[in-house]
Amino acid sequence: MPAPTANTIRLTTVAPETLTVRDQAREDATPDAELIASVKVHGIIQPPVVEPAGDGFVIVTGHRRVGAAIAAGLAEIVVLVRDVAPADLTLERQMIENERRKQLTAKEIVAGYKQLELFGRTPEDIARELGEKAARVRAGLRVHASTAAADLVAESSTVDLEQAAEIADFDGYEDLQALLVQSAKERPANFARDLENARERRAARVRVAELVDELTSGGVPVAEKIGWDGGYWRGTGEGFPVDRLRTTDGAKIDPLDHATCPGHAAIITNTWSAERADVVYVCTAWEANGHRPEYEHAAVVEDEEPRLARIAEQERAAAAAAILVANTKARREWIRGHLTIGCLRPTATHFQLLSDAIAHQVEFSWDHDTEIIVELLTGETLQRWADHTDERVVELARAGATQPLRIALAAAFATHEAATDTSLAISYFRALEDLGYQLTDTDTSILTDATAALAEDDEEDEDEE
Repeated sequence: MPAPTANTIRLTTVAPETLTVRDQAREDATPDAELIASVKVHGIIQPPVVEPAGDGFVIVTGHRRVGAAIAAGLAEIVVLVRDVAPADLTLERQMIENERRKQLTAKEIVAGYKQLELFGRTPEDIARELGEKAARVRAGLRVHASTAAADLVAESSTVDLEQAAEIADFDGYEDLQALLVQSAKERPANFARDLENARERRAARVRVAELVDELTSGGVPVAEKIGWDGGYWRGTGEGFPVDRLRTTDGAKIDPLDHATCPGHAAIITNTWSAERADVVYVCTAWEANGHRPEYEHAAVVEDEEPRLARIAEQERAAAAAAILVANTKARREWIRGHLTIGCLRPTATHFQLLSDAIAHQVEFSWDHDTEIIVELLTGETLQRWADHTDERVVELARAGATQPLRIALAAAFATHEAATDTSLAISYFRALEDLGYQLTDTDTSILTDATAALAEDDEEDEDEE
C-alpha cells in the first residue's frame, strides 16, 4: 500500500468537551484515577492528536488524556492538528499508542486487526505497521472469524491469541472445541496435551468420513462404525467378515466376487485412530445368501443389549488408548523442547535420570530405545527396525550439531519413556516435575499405578521373609 502524503501539523487550543470520537481500537477509553490526578496537577504534557471534522476536530490518539482533562475540569487543552490520514493508518496509530500506554485486551486487538483487514491490509502489512509478528496477526484474524474463540478471549483475559486461534480451528467440531475452551480456562498447563488429543480425535473423524465417502460413492453401504479392531471380530452385530466365509461347498469367497451379493456391506473399524481406521467387508445376511462361516463355532449370535454393552466398553477402551497416545506425544514434545531449545544447564535431577537409566539398562539388559532418542532430539517419529534408528542416532552424534550431554540425556529419557509401566515411573515423573513439567491426568494415573504396584511388591517380599 502506498505511503500517505505528508501531513500539515499545527498546535491549537480547544475545549476538551468539544472534541468528538470515531470508532477506535480501545473499547474502554475511560481514564483511571491516577491519570486524572496527574492532569489536574500538571495538565496534559503530550498533546492529543486530532484531525479536522466538520466545524471541529475528531480525536485520533489520546482519548484517555482528553477524558482525563474533562474529568479534571480543564477549560482548554493544547492539541496537535493533522490533516486527515487514511482511516486504516488512523486505527493503526490508535492501536500502537494504546498498546504502549495501557495494554489492549485480546478482544480489542482482534477487532482492530479485523478492521485493518477490511481496509485491504494483509496480515504482513498490519504486522509491519504495528511492530507485531505476522503469525500473531493471522491468529487474531482466525479468532475473529470463530464465535467460540472470540467469546473466549472476551470472557477470559488469561487466554492468549495463539491458544484461541488453535481453538478457532475446531469450528465444526463443537464437542472437541468445548473441551479445549474448558482446558484453556481451567487447565492452561495441560492445554498443549489436550490440543494434541483433540487433533488426534479430529484426524480420526476426518479419516472415517473419507472412508465412508469412498465406500458409499462406490455403492457399498456402511453397516457399522466401531472403535475396536476388526481382526478379532467374531461376526456378531451387523454382518460377518467376507474373508472368513465359505460357499456351501466349502470354497473361499473372494471379497471382489462378493461385491454383487445382496448382503455386501462394509464396517469401519478402529475409528479412534486416523492411522488404524480400516475397512472390513462383510455380508449382512450370510445365511440367507448361501454362505457359512469358515469355522462353524465362529458364528456367535448375541442379544442386542449385551452386544451394545460390549461395543460401548470397547469404545471406552479405544478412547482411553487414544488419550494415552496423545498424552505421550505431548510429553515427549515437552522433553524435546527441554533438551534442544536454548542453553541446557545440567542439574542434579539430570544426573539422577542418567544414573537410574544406566542401572535399569544393566539390570534388565536393555538396549537403548533409539527410536525414542531420535524423537526426543528431532521430533521425527520413526519405526526402530524399519527406519534404521540406530544409524540415525550415530549420525546425530557424529554431526557435531548435537552436544554429547543432550544425546546422553535423550538416551536416559528414552529408557524411562519405555519403562513407564514399571516402578521406574515413580522416580521418572518426580524428576520431570523437578524440571518444570506439569503432570497430565494420564501421567498422574501412571504414577499412582506404579506406586501401588511397588507397595504390593514390597508386601509380597515381606511375606516371603
